[in-house]
Amino acid sequence: MLVLTKVECERVMKKQLSALISMAGDANHLGKMLSVSNAIVNGWIGRGRISKQGGIRVEEHPRLGQKFKLNDLRPDLNE
Repeated sequence: MLVLTKVECERVMKKQLSALISMAGDANHLGKMLSVSNAIVNGWIGRGRISKQGGIRVEEHPRLGQKFKLNDLRPDLNE
């Protein structure tokens, strides 16, 4: 099992969130795809990570869930 440092984990979460937003088109489209407000998505961006509930929504989305899993979006929850 690969163990990430806190800094590495933060870097991975930020990179995964950025890739997720890019795949959706932009932050507004991501919010629409996941049925969450722009304020929620902007909060994720500001914190540099998606929430656990947001990660679950991504996994359940037919298109986004094919590429993004909660464990990849939030490796800090795997510990």
